[in-house]
Amino acid sequence: MPQITAKIVTKMMFHRFPFAALLCSIPFFSVAQSIDFEDPDWSVLMQEEDASPHEIRTLFEAHWEGRERVKGSGYKQVERWLHLMDGRTDDQGHVLTSEQTVDAHRQIEQWRAAGRSLEGSWNVCGPTLDDITTRDNIRGVGRMNALAFHPTNPNIILAGAPAGGLWRSYDGGANWVTNTDDFPTLGVSAIGFAHSDPDVVYIGTGDRDASDSPGMGVMKSFDGGLTWEFANSEISGYVVGDLAVHPSNADQVVAATSNGIFKTADGGATWYQVSNNTQNYKDIAVHPTNPDIIYCTGQGRFWRSEDAGEDWEYINDGIVPSTRMVIAVTPAAPENVYVLSAGTYEYRAFYKSEDSGLNFVEMSDSPNILGWSASGDSDGGQAWYDLALEADPLVVDRVYAGGIRMKRSDDAGATWMDVQDSYLHVDQHALVANPHTDEVWLANDGGIYRYEDNTQWQDMSHGIVTGEIYK
Repeated sequence: MPQITAKIVTKMMFHRFPFAALLCSIPFFSVAQSIDFEDPDWSVLMQEEDASPHEIRTLFEAHWEGRERVKGSGYKQVERWLHLMDGRTDDQGHVLTSEQTVDAHRQIEQWRAAGRSLEGSWNVCGPTLDDITTRDNIRGVGRMNALAFHPTNPNIILAGAPAGGLWRSYDGGANWVTNTDDFPTLGVSAIGFAHSDPDVVYIGTGDRDASDSPGMGVMKSFDGGLTWEFANSEISGYVVGDLAVHPSNADQVVAATSNGIFKTADGGATWYQVSNNTQNYKDIAVHPTNPDIIYCTGQGRFWRSEDAGEDWEYINDGIVPSTRMVIAVTPAAPENVYVLSAGTYEYRAFYKSEDSGLNFVEMSDSPNILGWSASGDSDGGQAWYDLALEADPLVVDRVYAGGIRMKRSDDAGATWMDVQDSYLHVDQHALVANPHTDEVWLANDGGIYRYEDNTQWQDMSHGIVTGEIYK
């Protein structure tokens, strides 16, 4: 393994501090031509642990040669990643692996123990939610990836950032704090409470959507998220995009990772691969009343298990493979499964199953609900980067879909309405129904929001500081 130089360690120290910066929206270019929707190689390579920024830039620039950089194409997000990775590579030009990152983290801790800390005295300068004075003064406090609600205490909510660690609210989302600045990776893409013992919490590390932080498998807490330890023996180098904790067994967890589907039966002490491939899996959903039935998507394929994740069946009856899919289920109709399908950029189709994911019916394939326009008449989108889906817990066939903008359907995806207002930040990453209030909550590039009375979005990001600095 290549040695980590002092230069790399120093730069890692710089990036570990939770600096804040304004997250910019998508650039407003004129749309003069459609995007070629073939899946570009760079979008796959970015997810690999030993990614080469130089190789990705070469492929990325070749992909865009002769094409207009239209609004909502995801061009800016890749440029941000390339900038972020500058200085985070080893001496062979590859992004630091999780093992190298941990080694560098240990070296930093040794410096601290020897009294050579460079931390000094730091104060948050913003932006924070306090900087937003009116609903028209939209700024955003930083990108967020994941949300989870305590199963019995409505005041406790956990939220994960792609490069800002784990955040905790004790008052129902009114305020947030963090104590994870010393994690060796600050990427959190999945959070799962154990319903049988809510003091047990698992998080999936790494950045599922843009590879801003390395994946280091799963971490586990025994005190509701106050302290953490690694529980990742066989998956230590993987991004964990989603995970499902068995509702009656806190030791049984299924994880969708960047290298296949894995399961633990002993609380994370050991993991074993249950998928028959090593594809990049990103989304998991569990049948609302039968925890043995689990759904998972990876690289545009829908998979189904009937034995709590031990064996998986590829389902293609009525559902067409694509590049990326996300899943939603609802206690209002436990047999229903909703799937939002996308290419690297654009909307492909919306599917519904009424038999627990055995067969699907296509509900629509237009308009382009993942693009930048409210009406859906624009080309493109950023599905490789922002894609989210949730089903209403009370109203059957009401679903919420997030791409660049937020959409809602009241007829299982047959028709769509735009529910993005000027107050809500663009680029949606996670949608979760609050089990205590039945309101839908959202994690996006601007922070945390809730859909108040199904009429307007309310920013719930007070105290969160997760802005990412881009040049």
